Order: sequence, then C-alpha cells, then structure tokens
Amino acid sequence: MKAEKIKGTISKRRWAQGLVLVALLATMGIGWHERREISAADIPLAQLPQQIGSWQTAEEEVTLSEGNAYRLLQRTYENADGRTLHVRIQATHTRLGSLRDWSLASMAEGWSIQDESIWQTAQVSGVKARIQILVKGPHSRVALTWYTSAESQASTLQSAQLKAWRDRLLGGKRPWASMYVVAQTDSVADAEQAVKQLSQQLAPELQQLMSELEPD
Repeated sequence: MKAEKIKGTISKRRWAQGLVLVALLATMGIGWHERREISAADIPLAQLPQQIGSWQTAEEEVTLSEGNAYRLLQRTYENADGRTLHVRIQATHTRLGSLRDWSLASMAEGWSIQDESIWQTAQVSGVKARIQILVKGPHSRVALTWYTSAESQASTLQSAQLKAWRDRLLGGKRPWASMYVVAQTDSVADAEQAVKQLSQQLAPELQQLMSELEPD
C-alpha cells in the first residue's frame, strides 16, 4: 500500500514538473515572440499616399524612436487654395504605452481646448475620431485624433489601450497606430471640413497598412 502511495506521489510530482516546464517554455516562447515584434523599424509609414484627393505632400519626415518603440511620420499636405494640413502618424507593434496622447501633447505646447466632439463618418466601418478646437492667444486650430489597429479603432488613447489589452487577453497581438491631423486657420468651419476630408480618405489607407503588419 505504501509503495502504491509513493508511486502515486512521484507520478503527481512528475506531472506537476511537466506542467511547470511546459508553462516555462510557453513563457519563453511568448517573450521571444514579443521581443521579435518590438522593433518598429520596418513599419513602412512613408508608403501612405503622397496625394489624397486635392491634397499633395509638401514636406515629410520619418523618424524612429530611441529603442525602436515606435515609428513617426510627420507630413505636411497642401492644396491648390494654399491651405495647409499637418499630419502626424505614430505606429508601434507591441508598445502601446509609447503611443502619444495628442491632446495632452497639445496642452503641453500651451494650447487649451475650447471645444471637443466625436465625429463619425456615415459608413458602418468608417472613422470615429475626436475633434478638438484649440486656442492659444489669438491663434486657433482644429485637431483630429484617431487610433487604429487592423480590426479596431478608438478616438482616445485610453480606449485604444483597453482594446489592445483585450485583444492580447484573447491571444491577439495587433500593431496599433495613431493619426493626428492639425489645421491652423482663421476659419474654424473651413479647417474642420479640411481635417475631416483628409482623414476620411487617409484613415482606410492607414488601417490597411496596419492589417499588413499582422504578426504570423
């Protein structure tokens, strides 16, 4: 009887050791997989269209953050009327904490929020973004903020982070990007129309780019 008990105990210990080993290997595998995805150096943000409708790229700069946490595209679009739109697009594979809260960034630059609303296009799977009217002294500008992965979107960084963690709990590791479109102008109505027009056409291109970055 004692021998059987000892045998059973040894068997249970081996099973427990085996489970610990499997868990350890899985953890190592996940860690390796995440390390392999962390670099944002290969995210081809510059492939986003240079021309969007009547808007043509005038200036562009693409940079990589220290530690390869995210890639940043800063681009200026102009149209035939001389209107200028500044676009910043930031993308990362797994470091969601590296994405910028553009609203806080603008306030750090001395801008204050005069008005804020959520804008959504008519399409079922269209853009749902945050629009803010910002003021600093006599100057005003309109800013649109949008976050996206291949399958989800959000109008704030907090919402994007919640959706990203939900995806990870379900086994998904989707890259995310943020888009920030700014128009500085004397006419708020015209500026708002301009940022909506550009964003509505640029957003699907960015979402398609993120879908092509889906990990294997």
